[in-house]
Amino acid sequence: MKKANWLAALVMACLVAFAGCGKKKDTVEAAPVANNAPIALSKLKQALAGNTNADIQGAVGKISADLRYGINYDQVLVELDTLNQNPALTAPEKKVVSDTLEQVKNYLAQQQQQPK
Repeated sequence: MKKANWLAALVMACLVAFAGCGKKKDTVEAAPVANNAPIALSKLKQALAGNTNADIQGAVGKISADLRYGINYDQVLVELDTLNQNPALTAPEKKVVSDTLEQVKNYLAQQQQQPK
């Protein structure tokens, strides 16, 4: 009986050890938006990642969270508009912010047109 217990424990240990081995799968970060909204949030994050302004980084965090969880799209529009008017943004950053703002507006328009 003891031999069977040891054998079972050895088999289980091998299974656990080999379960973690293998080639890792490539993981693609899904767009963190609710309801499959076609909003390129990753572009916004990339464009503003180099900007060290705390207000800008805070706004990007709020926008990201609100879009990810679909909390309040009206607040996202306000944050994007405020961000777009921030003088600390460069021209390419403003372009990405305005593109994201348009994507959110288009998504909201599509949602309003769909029957519930």
